[in-house]
Amino acid sequence: MTPVTTQTDCWPACLPPQLTFELTESEQVSDLQHTQNIIQEYRRRGFQIALDDFSTGYSGLARLANLRLDIIKLDRASI
Repeated sequence: MTPVTTQTDCWPACLPPQLTFELTESEQVSDLQHTQNIIQEYRRRGFQIALDDFSTGYSGLARLANLRLDIIKLDRASI
């Protein structure tokens, strides 16, 4: 996962109130602690975190528990 930084003074007022950041399940997380820190910071700023296409890649139940996502989007092929 690529590190994300934010450098603006207007957060969260300048962003839509319903903004959700998505992780794709096919993206391998090499540094779980760093990813958890990013998710925690986004939540602190009022955003939601979603996992897209669950059951198509690297995610398992342990990963879901560690990341504590707000939304899990199932892959259509899994239904």
